[in-house]
Amino acid sequence: MNVLSSFFMNIFDPLTAFSEVKVVKTLNTLSAPLMVNPESLAGGDQNIFVSGNDNEAKAKVTEFLKQWFDWKHIIDLGDITTARATEMLMPVWVRVWGALGTPMLF
Repeated sequence: MNVLSSFFMNIFDPLTAFSEVKVVKTLNTLSAPLMVNPESLAGGDQNIFVSGNDNEAKAKVTEFLKQWFDWKHIIDLGDITTARATEMLMPVWVRVWGALGTPMLF
């Protein structure tokens, strides 16, 4: 494989291109006001997901979610590939927002 082919293959595979980077994905399934104030919906009695390939990084992000934003229920879905499943919630959320006229789904 030549250098150019290798370069373009890595563009489409960030886990290979940036294998030393610790990535944790969370908070992408809800609106910004709810991200930082989970108490605003159901008294904070809901779940948030985290996905990532580094357990130490996920533990740190989980700590931030609890301390900074008061998230109580955090579900570790597993490695970073599990984040693709949570992304599928976004089209549903956008459609419900359009139907109800609000991003806050009470």
